[in-house]
Amino acid sequence: MTGPLADTWHTRDLVVLQAVVTALDGSLQGIDPAELIDPTGMTEDQVTAALIALKRGQYIEMASALMLSGDAFHSVNGVTEKAYRATGAWPSNETMTDRLLAALTDIAEYGDDPLEKSRARKALDALGGFSRDTLVSVVGAAAGVAMQ
Repeated sequence: MTGPLADTWHTRDLVVLQAVVTALDGSLQGIDPAELIDPTGMTEDQVTAALIALKRGQYIEMASALMLSGDAFHSVNGVTEKAYRATGAWPSNETMTDRLLAALTDIAEYGDDPLEKSRARKALDALGGFSRDTLVSVVGAAAGVAMQ
């Protein structure tokens, strides 16, 4: 096989992770993986594959129990800090950078005050001279958030 593998993060794993974070937000109980089929629009096999990948990647916490019938029951009991950041529920340096740039762009394009619009354009021009990695590092340092 040559070349990279198919991207399962954006098409499968992140979709399931977003559904898990949404379902568990504010809940004190775990969720049955079958509950993720409808919100994700995926098959049971796709949801299962995503949950296995997310557990391996340390995004979710799962528990298993053997039922009296002999069947295994699995439950998604929690998510890690990594899951909150990956889904955007908690800030990351990358999401804060994106939000800063989006806010400046919004002011530059749609602001009411001509002076503020001009300042926002100048700030965007100045920031445009930096690489994305540098901007992410600067925003993270300014926010005092050490991640990844």
